[in-house]
Amino acid sequence: MTFTELYQTALPYVVSILPSLAAVIGIIASIIKIVKDNKKVIEPIVTQFNELRQDVKDKTEMTDLKATINNLINENAELRKENHEIITQLSKVKYYESNNKEV
Repeated sequence: MTFTELYQTALPYVVSILPSLAAVIGIIASIIKIVKDNKKVIEPIVTQFNELRQDVKDKTEMTDLKATINNLINENAELRKENHEIITQLSKVKYYESNNKEV
């Protein structure tokens, strides 16, 4: 088989395959471009989402801390009342706080 015969035999196949091959290459290139562009678009969204997640975590921790502090304040007030009662019982004189309020 000579080159001319091979060329004439293969030419119809090459001509029929080239458009499909070009389309497949174009689709692959567009998918790669879309993935790269999406990374640029999605990156700020992911960053913002992570910041919001951290804010929610911080606020939850803050709420827990506030509840703990309120409990400690209430316990402190109860202990002060008990303390004043004990001082009053021991000294047999009504105990007043330094700001002249009866407890």
